[in-house]
Amino acid sequence: MAVICLSGFDSNVFVCNALMAMYARCDTLSYARQMFDEMFQQGMCDIVSWNTIVAAYAQSGDAKGGLMLFARMTGDIKVQGDGVSLVNALFACASLGTWSRGKQVHGHALRTMLIEDVFVGNALVDMYAKCGMMEEAKKVFERMKVKDVVSWNAMVSGYSRIGSFEDAFALFKKMRQENVKLNVVTWSAVIARYAQRGHGHEALDVFRQMQFCGLEPNVVTLVSLLSGCASVGALLLGKETHCYTIKRVLSADGSHPDDLMVINALIDMYAKCKSVDVARVMFDAIAPKNRDVATWTVMIGGYSQHGEANDALALFPQMFQQDKLVKPNAFTLSCALMACARLAALRFGRQIHAYVLRNQYEMLIPFVANCLIDMYSRSGDIDTARVVFDNLKQRNVVSWTSLMTGYGMHGLGDKAHWAFDQMRKEEFMLIGASGTGN
Repeated sequence: MAVICLSGFDSNVFVCNALMAMYARCDTLSYARQMFDEMFQQGMCDIVSWNTIVAAYAQSGDAKGGLMLFARMTGDIKVQGDGVSLVNALFACASLGTWSRGKQVHGHALRTMLIEDVFVGNALVDMYAKCGMMEEAKKVFERMKVKDVVSWNAMVSGYSRIGSFEDAFALFKKMRQENVKLNVVTWSAVIARYAQRGHGHEALDVFRQMQFCGLEPNVVTLVSLLSGCASVGALLLGKETHCYTIKRVLSADGSHPDDLMVINALIDMYAKCKSVDVARVMFDAIAPKNRDVATWTVMIGGYSQHGEANDALALFPQMFQQDKLVKPNAFTLSCALMACARLAALRFGRQIHAYVLRNQYEMLIPFVANCLIDMYSRSGDIDTARVVFDNLKQRNVVSWTSLMTGYGMHGLGDKAHWAFDQMRKEEFMLIGASGTGN
């Protein structure tokens, strides 16, 4: 900056725009904003300046700030936005999930004829898809005169995200029929969504097709594939994937940021495929300082789900004994409580409950409270289970079932029947309330 000032380029809009873009790319948003404000005060800002600062906000995680600047640009300042402006604004809308603002930008694109720009069209499809409005995304997609692989990817990912796998796969097949060049993003999106919804066999089928086409999977593909293997117990394919990651993905010293994500997925796969000993070997091979909360959770969960509750409860306290403290999340706590329930380990369960209360997990995460009800019920303290149940602001079928099971286990048939009747009554009232609210 000093050299620029001394050279007299500080009044050159091209140089200042480049400097602002540099600050934005280096994650120094405050410097980029300071640069923009100085340029604005001097009347130097052009469309590139506005586009640069809006993009800087949107891409740094402050999408709301980016949209405020875009509104100021097109409203108060009356700067005519171009295709880049709209793409930046739509990216911010997609990040926030604010489809109403996205529709306003869509209207702006129609009025200015920028809707014909393939990049604007892609951004609109992506925004609607990420907001779950696939009918709107489909309308934009079908009206696009020019489509590229990004357009198709946005649609496939959008359908997959909301669980419309038939639509996603139909579009996926159409891409192949029309010789649209599929990239790894398309394949990964389909594999990931199948795996996340528990459709492991379908995920594996898509992966095999991907291999047949000669495409190399990326880290997201492999993690999704391992999740698919875990969901259907496909140990052999999981082992093959493990070999592939060693040859092609994992770094020699394990220092790459993506390594831990892949290793966590491998631990989860082995644990869910009932090879808990292999999972533990992989867990132990990770230096304690390098383990994250997902590493601990998949290992503790693996023990809990396969009847090795003692090992789960032996491992859980070690999270708090490391030099690098790893704070358990709701999933970790649920896995530990599941182990307590299996062993009827009331004392251990109470300690976890105390931790839950101190950190307010119970109020924020309903399924943690459900695990507490189940743990107390199975550990013989049905009164405390009822207290936790009564303090739940939002109950679901799992909450009621855990309480009923507890009453049944302790011979309290009348109370179990009462809980069942109350559950039916509340469900009926909820249905009635939703019906009258339309």
